[in-house]
Order: sequence, then C-alpha cells, then structure tokens
Amino acid sequence: MRISYHEDTDSLYIHLSDRATDESEEIAPDTVAHFDQDGELTGIEFYSEFGEKFGLEAVEVSGLEVENDLEIELARLP
Repeated sequence: MRISYHEDTDSLYIHLSDRATDESEEIAPDTVAHFDQDGELTGIEFYSEFGEKFGLEAVEVSGLEVENDLEIELARLP
C-alpha cells in the first residue's frame, strides 16, 4: 500500500495495489474508487481540497510500520 499526497492539486491517492485500473466510480463528492478488470479495488482518490477538508497537521498510523518520505510529521502509535 502506498499513500501519495499531491500538494499542487491538494489531492490524496491511496494505492492499494499495483494492478492497472480498468474502471473508476465517484463514490462521494470529490472521491473516486478505482477498480481492476476483475472488479477488485485498486485505489481511492480524494481529488479536491483534501488538506483543507481533512487537515495535514499530522498523520497517525496504528499497527503499521511507516516509511516517511512525506514532508509532514508521521507519528507511530502503539
């Protein structure tokens, strides 16, 4: 799994797999689910004003080891 934040568009993409996207569906305002040819979810995209809506002050991750290549502080929780 990979999470990418794009400051220039203020959008966030959660990559759940490296499989090619075959179909996409808007599941909520400014939120798109991406699926492969078998209908399996490959990613979720929040494509408008992500930082403004959800905030980027800190990202908390629980139960996973995180490699920090973002310019925001990541906190590892027990």
